[in-house]
Amino acid sequence: MSSIRYTAAYHVGGLTFYDVTEGEISVDGVGKFLEDRTADEEFKMSEMYRGGTLVPDESDNSEVPTSGQIKLTNMYEVGVYR
Repeated sequence: MSSIRYTAAYHVGGLTFYDVTEGEISVDGVGKFLEDRTADEEFKMSEMYRGGTLVPDESDNSEVPTSGQIKLTNMYEVGVYR
């Protein structure tokens, strides 16, 4: 897997978006963007539902489900408050 590169400079309406610019998206990469944690902590896809602990329930995050099947591709350009 190639490393991902993203910028946290893409802002809309108070949200900072995970703007992947190169490489594959990963659970760890998304998790680290969503919440500052140490590299030793693992992230689970179940933490990444919209309206859950990491992803705000905002219309800009409409590609992220609130329940059911969740995929990494739902996380492209996910937005969080910073």
